[in-house]
Amino acid sequence: MCSLKRRDGEIFITPVNEKGNSMNIKLSVSQSLEESSLDMISSEQSSAEVNIQLDKLPHEYYLPGQQIKCKIMLKVVSTIKIQSISIQYKGRGKSFWTEQNPETLEIREFSGHEQYFSSYQYVFGVQNGREQLIKPGYYVFDSLYRLPSLLPSTITNVFGRIIYSVSVQIQSSSHDIQNKEISRDFKVFSQLDLNDYPDLRFKVENLTSNVYGCQCCCLICCKSRVIDMVTVIPCGAYIPDENIPIFIEIDNRSRLNIETVICEFYELLTFTAMTPSLDSRRETRLLWEHKFNGVSSKENRFFQTILHLDPNYKFNILNGSGIVDGKYFLKTTAIIPSHKPQTSEIEIMIGTKAFNDMENIFPKKTKNGVKSPLNRMIPGSFLIAEPENLKKMTEKDPLLPKNRHQLSLNSMTIIYQGLGKTSWTGNSTTVGDEELHECCGSVEQYFSESFICFQSFNQKTFYADKYEYNTEFKLPNVLPTSFCGKNGQVIYKIRMVITSHLVNTILKEDEEEFFVKSVTPIVKCKSKKIGILWFKSEYITLTTSISKKGFAIGEIIPLLIHVTNQSSVDIIFIEINLMEQIISKEKRRAIKKIEENIIWKKCIGGVLKCQNRLYDVRIPVDQDLMILLLDGADIITAKYSVVVKAVTKQLQTCIQTKIDLIFGTVSIQ
Repeated sequence: MCSLKRRDGEIFITPVNEKGNSMNIKLSVSQSLEESSLDMISSEQSSAEVNIQLDKLPHEYYLPGQQIKCKIMLKVVSTIKIQSISIQYKGRGKSFWTEQNPETLEIREFSGHEQYFSSYQYVFGVQNGREQLIKPGYYVFDSLYRLPSLLPSTITNVFGRIIYSVSVQIQSSSHDIQNKEISRDFKVFSQLDLNDYPDLRFKVENLTSNVYGCQCCCLICCKSRVIDMVTVIPCGAYIPDENIPIFIEIDNRSRLNIETVICEFYELLTFTAMTPSLDSRRETRLLWEHKFNGVSSKENRFFQTILHLDPNYKFNILNGSGIVDGKYFLKTTAIIPSHKPQTSEIEIMIGTKAFNDMENIFPKKTKNGVKSPLNRMIPGSFLIAEPENLKKMTEKDPLLPKNRHQLSLNSMTIIYQGLGKTSWTGNSTTVGDEELHECCGSVEQYFSESFICFQSFNQKTFYADKYEYNTEFKLPNVLPTSFCGKNGQVIYKIRMVITSHLVNTILKEDEEEFFVKSVTPIVKCKSKKIGILWFKSEYITLTTSISKKGFAIGEIIPLLIHVTNQSSVDIIFIEINLMEQIISKEKRRAIKKIEENIIWKKCIGGVLKCQNRLYDVRIPVDQDLMILLLDGADIITAKYSVVVKAVTKQLQTCIQTKIDLIFGTVSIQ
């Protein structure tokens, strides 16, 4: 039920629902409102025109979680009856393409659908309510809607699209506007915070090795040589307008010449259809390319370049979509005449918010020192120290005294150290009138590496100025976490020692401690000998590792897969399964029933013979997986594990690893 009141050029509509609650809606009447060129319900005989206006222009984007302000402008030409005016906000994705069978010429249509949100609002009247008389004039209805916090970006492609729209429907008995609906699309640009993926902040390295020799079946009758190609980038995730330093090293130990080396950055879009069967289509787009000179036989060469991520390019961030996936890859290709090119690929994540503390890992060179201290390092990462930027090197304590214009120095050394110490007082004994205490404890050293910035056996004079010396040290992969306790401590520090040439003594010694947080990965490794025993049989080694064993629902499981194929058999694909095992028990007879389900599955590329490959796979632990948390139940339990299978081609055999997982609701702090 709805009542209308008109006062001072404005109409107040008070709809009353079944419970008796009322809501005032203000409609402004303005005879000077200009007609818009947007979609309208209008014709020569139409008694009303409808216009939709949003608070953003058509080329502007909304962000997930933002509020949409919508105005519905209704122009009534002649008196009409309107039952209700409703507005719907919706976001949906669709994939579609056709495929023709070359033999039967039958055309199959593939499609996939998903909906991200759908919300209705009635701005006038109620559904199936009583019709109201609306007099001629202009009426404005305001509507607000807040978008969900997780949405994929708008995309349009020949294989599918993700679109967002707002539509208005008018229910009326008037024939010219009866059940009419107009809609207007708007764009959404998804956000991705790189801090949600802390494992991507460290160096990414990809090594490929190819063996080149004679093409006989055993590869024994003549010598074969190897070409190693290593591609390195400082971290695995960036945001637009950042620079990506790329380092490539090629060790050509073969008798072949590499003609050229090509470095490419490309976008890969994958569209998935579920009807009538599971199928997918891929589209690649080259975004950047750089070519280097070749590498001669028996030569080792090092290349480097910088890739700038264009801030004007719309990178597709498609989190939250199950039918459209967007990824970005850095591909390095070595072109070898008359041979298959040797390639190396690194997946790069593109986000919208950069890492908060990247300067802790790669300190920036600044005039006043490092912006934040060197701390919270992880074993296996790089430490870069700049001697003049150490914390204790302040303007009050400069390297060069103000009252001298020059200084003769012998050497400057940077020392990286990791030490563990224990110390406590043991039992006491009395000898005569004295009480002696037993001192207990020991010292161990985890690493100690020295770098000589300069060393002069003759006189080396430094004039009053600032000098920079850069050193780099990679922490060992296995280190204990820093701590300081009552009876022991584990400390990591950087020391700088400067000796004077004139007095041959230590002129200055500074040190700064940094914090190391140990991350103990869970690693499973399996090896299997595959091949024909009369010719060549070598091992295939499959190694899988994850950063921890326990994950909370909503987290991402980072899975690293390293395959070493030394056999003469190709691995056609690698299958990753997230397995669920439900165990039902009967206590009386001590029997049990086991049910196994695959709740997540993905297949990735294979590995050719005599090659190594490293894959980085991310398994989302979202609500759709329906993880069972059955703590406290004795007769029924649920176990989860990640099973990785490497399937070979000729022998149809496989090698697999299994890592058990524990799921919860609160992540590990």
